Amino acid sequence: MRRKDSTGRFLRKGESQRKNGYYQYRITIGNRRYSICRKDLDKLREEEDKFLRLKQSGNTYGCVMRTVNDAYYEWIKQKINIKATTLINYRYSYEHYVKNSRLGTMYLDEVKRTDIKRVYNKLADQYHLKASTIDGVHTVLHQVFSYAVDEAKIQINPADRAIYDLRRSHQYDGEKIKALSRDAQRIFLDFIRSHEVYSHWYPLIDVLMNTGMRIGEACGLTWDNIYFKNDLIRVDHTLIYYSREGKATYSINTPKTESGNRVIPMLSDVKEVLLNLKDYQERNQLSCIDIVDGISGFVFINRDLKVLNNGAVNKGLRRMIRDCNDEILLRDDVSKDTVLIPMFSCHNLRHSFATNIVEAGVDIKTCQSILGHADITTTYNIYVDVTKEMISESVKKYNAMLRKND
Repeated sequence: MRRKDSTGRFLRKGESQRKNGYYQYRITIGNRRYSICRKDLDKLREEEDKFLRLKQSGNTYGCVMRTVNDAYYEWIKQKINIKATTLINYRYSYEHYVKNSRLGTMYLDEVKRTDIKRVYNKLADQYHLKASTIDGVHTVLHQVFSYAVDEAKIQINPADRAIYDLRRSHQYDGEKIKALSRDAQRIFLDFIRSHEVYSHWYPLIDVLMNTGMRIGEACGLTWDNIYFKNDLIRVDHTLIYYSREGKATYSINTPKTESGNRVIPMLSDVKEVLLNLKDYQERNQLSCIDIVDGISGFVFINRDLKVLNNGAVNKGLRRMIRDCNDEILLRDDVSKDTVLIPMFSCHNLRHSFATNIVEAGVDIKTCQSILGHADITTTYNIYVDVTKEMISESVKKYNAMLRKND
């Protein structure tokens, strides 16, 4: 029996009506599925007829890059020289948040900035996504539309300024990464060092907190990268984790930027922690069983003697923070001044290290070198923020001194 729309009109093969009243036509050419969406059925059939004429004439290229989804698939084909993790993030951002939305099935020349802002607002208001996640979606969309402009499919990029408008309307402030206070760092390290369940995490957390390495760099660290005689750690690769068809997959990449390929000083505390870990692994004949892209001998391993990944570490951190705070709150001396550990991720530990070395008086160029920042602006932003806080604290102390002398 032929299908009808809400007004009783018969629909052709491939046509359907969505719950929101819009009409859709779908067709498969080869192994590609194409979709046309219009509010009016007559308008849909005009486009449908054009599409079928192109198909019958053999002009299959004319069928390509008509919708936003088409443009995305053509664009993603060109991304062959980018890092695997970047490609995975691009795919996830688009296919998870845009592909199945109305925007994905719209014709390129019909998309207006308001359509894109509508998607961003939905992600912010209904899905409560962070600004950084929506930024990731915008990064992909803006490049997709730029590609369509370059291919002469559209004249202007409708994604221009869309994310700026969202930030203004939602008053996003950039969600700056916050460093842990010195007290919080000390309390947290003391907690996991002596905890019967979490003590095996201590070496990794201490190294992250006292080297400023990115989590992928730390998880990819091998014993060959550690020079105990020279008190140095060489960072020349990063361990990448991603899920492929539900299976954990790892690969080795060069550092995030060329400046990420660096040698960093090994503090005495870090050296002691790593020497103890090496001794423990050798005495108990423990070594990593994973070989990733020819790299072996990874320093940090789980109980199955396999490499760690950022997801597992962040999940472990959440449990440790919860139990650390529970233990603090059970004490008899709890007061309004009691220090609790804020929820944080691996990247907060890197930021905490950066803050610590700035407070210790390390100059900005040295900070940039240790942290592996490609752009000194990134280092400068941390440097300025910390310096402002130091000045503020100094003024408070000076003010307190004046009051004392009055």
